[in-house]
Amino acid sequence: MRISSAVISALCTLLFGLFLGTNARAEDAILKGTINVAAAKTEGFTGLKCDEIIVNVYSKEQTSRPPGYKGIWLLSKPVWERHVKAEGSWTSGSCSYSVKVVAKSEFGVDLTTDAVAHCGGYDTVTSTPEQAGWFKLTLGETKEQNFKLDALDCIPVT
Repeated sequence: MRISSAVISALCTLLFGLFLGTNARAEDAILKGTINVAAAKTEGFTGLKCDEIIVNVYSKEQTSRPPGYKGIWLLSKPVWERHVKAEGSWTSGSCSYSVKVVAKSEFGVDLTTDAVAHCGGYDTVTSTPEQAGWFKLTLGETKEQNFKLDALDCIPVT
């Protein structure tokens, strides 16, 4: 059985397209850093782990209201978001993170927590800086942004 050159060409084009679609993405920039947790005030939280600190990365660009919508639009949100858990050992005093971001797109970054508070309320994170950004990375660039976790607090629901 003989395969025509047109079939071979089509298969090559398809495979090349699949390769580009899976490997050459617009998100090939990296934001990474450490989170110093050594001096964090964590009253009311026990047995904390690095993976309970969430690093939130979000685009500056916001979604727009639907075409033809004329009313007040309060539902804007970032065009893209990334959320990763920090890694490492809390007892070492330092956690780390690494997240892929969309290259050539301005973004900000902040910390939240997944820790369970025992006050029956909402947990909050205070860090230095509180919010970092706006950054814009080029394709293939890596940026380091470090944080110091100042406190985890619980706001009781009354």
